[in-house]
Amino acid sequence: MNKNKLIYLSHFINEQTPTYGNRNRFVNKLKSCITEGDTCNESEWNFTTNHIGTHVDFPNHFYENGDSLSDYIPKDFIFNNIYLIEVFCNKSKLIDSNDINVENIPKNTDFLIIKTNFEKFRNENKFWNDYPSFSSDLIKDLKDIFNLKAIGFDLISLT
Repeated sequence: MNKNKLIYLSHFINEQTPTYGNRNRFVNKLKSCITEGDTCNESEWNFTTNHIGTHVDFPNHFYENGDSLSDYIPKDFIFNNIYLIEVFCNKSKLIDSNDINVENIPKNTDFLIIKTNFEKFRNENKFWNDYPSFSSDLIKDLKDIFNLKAIGFDLISLT
């Protein structure tokens, strides 16, 4: 595999990482440092929410009896048929079937990635305060037509 053709699907977490509702911050506190005579570099990470940066929302995040991380096994995170859709958005809107034609998505897709390019606003308030989302009709169509294991997107939340 050519490493030059690989791209990150995540952003590294740091003190500037936006959070849902801009309510929480990530803090990286240096605990020991080799240049200060310590035997290793060590950091203490503090974040008061799991809703920060690139993450997985399991069904339990929205449903009381939904599955959580411990209900999955490693092979659940292996995808064989990944499909990318680009639906560029510069403002808040509901992305629906006028934006995504589900008939163009291969039927065997198990991981659908929807790239809105809205992540370019990560350093602006609109990224967490005024972002696009997906219509319930579109999500229902995706659920009914495909056997998706996951959907990925470059927005701070589905809500």
